[in-house]
Amino acid sequence: MEDVKGSITKELKISRGMQSAYVDAKKAHDIIYQENNIDFYGNKNNLKIHDAEFFPINKPPQEFTSIKDFAAILLDLQKDEISKVLAAENGYYLLKVIDKKPAYLPKLNTIESEVTRRFIESETQILAEKEAKSILDSTKSGETLDNIAAKYV
Repeated sequence: MEDVKGSITKELKISRGMQSAYVDAKKAHDIIYQENNIDFYGNKNNLKIHDAEFFPINKPPQEFTSIKDFAAILLDLQKDEISKVLAAENGYYLLKVIDKKPAYLPKLNTIESEVTRRFIESETQILAEKEAKSILDSTKSGETLDNIAAKYV
C-alpha cells in the first residue's frame, strides 16, 4: 500500500511540476514576444539559450526529437519569429528562427563521389546476399563446405 501511495505521490509531483513549468514557459513566451529579445530574457532569468547550427529538417538536434510535429512547426516559422511553447520529454522549449536556407538540389558533380560510393555499397550488398544464398542452397543439397570453399580459392 505504501509503494502505491509513494508512486502516486511521485506522479502527482511530476504532473504538477510540468504544469507549473508550462505556465512559466507560456509567460516567458509572451514576454519574449512583446520585447523581442530572447537572449536578454534568458540571461535575466538564468535560462539556457542554445544556438543550434543549421540542420536538415529531417535530422533535428537530439533535444528536439521528441517534439510532436517538430518539422511542420519549424517550417511554418519565419525568420526572427518565435514558436509557441513546445513540449518535449525533458521540458518545454521556445524556438526562434535565426535564418533559413532554401531547399535545393545539389549539382551532380558535387555529390557524384557520394552517390557512387552508396551505389557500390548497395550493389556489393546485393551480390553478397546472392552469393550467401547460393552457398546455403549448396549446403542444403548436401555439398560439403570444403567443396564449396574450393570454388572460391
